[in-house]
Amino acid sequence: MSGLKTLLAVFFMLVGALPAPALNNAANEDLRIFAICAGRFSAQMEHSWLFGKNDAGDFEQDREMMLMLIDAIMPDTDRIRVMDWRINAKQAHAMLLTRAAYTIDGADAVWAETRAEAAIAECRDLL
Repeated sequence: MSGLKTLLAVFFMLVGALPAPALNNAANEDLRIFAICAGRFSAQMEHSWLFGKNDAGDFEQDREMMLMLIDAIMPDTDRIRVMDWRINAKQAHAMLLTRAAYTIDGADAVWAETRAEAAIAECRDLL
């Protein structure tokens, strides 16, 4: 009987050590989109702070709502991947905002600003 107890103990230890089941594709895509939007809102919020705009608080609230959505569906095993998505999206959005603010090519500045606004609108539509 003690051999069976040992076998069961090893089995349950192994089962407990297994990673959480992976998200299905739809949930994984939702998580990725929410993370990207959180990054965009962070970049937009910081840009508003730097330029003294009054809408930074709005972007901060949008980011917080997006973070709540992420927390609701994210398994603990995906934290690093989600943070990577957020950081990359924040950097890309910040580059668009910088391009819109500082480029000397007027058409390029308009394109970058329009693209940044469209990206934020896509994220706000999710909320």
